Amino acid sequence: MKLLKAFLFLNSLTLGFAQAAASLPAPQVVEIAEFRLIAGADETAFLAASRALDAFLRDCDGFVARQLVRNDDGKLADLVTWASLAAAQTAMSKAEKDPRAGAYFQFIDMNSVNMRHPTVVQQSAR
Repeated sequence: MKLLKAFLFLNSLTLGFAQAAASLPAPQVVEIAEFRLIAGADETAFLAASRALDAFLRDCDGFVARQLVRNDDGKLADLVTWASLAAAQTAMSKAEKDPRAGAYFQFIDMNSVNMRHPTVVQQSAR
């Protein structure tokens, strides 16, 4: 009888956790896209295109923030925080047709791109 009670108790806990998890919003993701510019790219023109990409991103549902950074090896990386993976995927579909995004992508050596979408586990800000 004790074993049955313990099983029922654990089962109710598991069900409670599952229901609680189902009601939580999707976790944020950070789109990390590392890349190199095409040979001979004008960095000033690239940064102007980057600002145009910012305008496109602000029009996308689920966009949270973006940073463009340079690694020690000279590669650039876009760090884009999205409300969910679905929001990131939807934005990528729209970017393929948007001239602001296209102007940015023309500077990127597409063979050098490494993209991933890790889930935010914890964050802090000032």
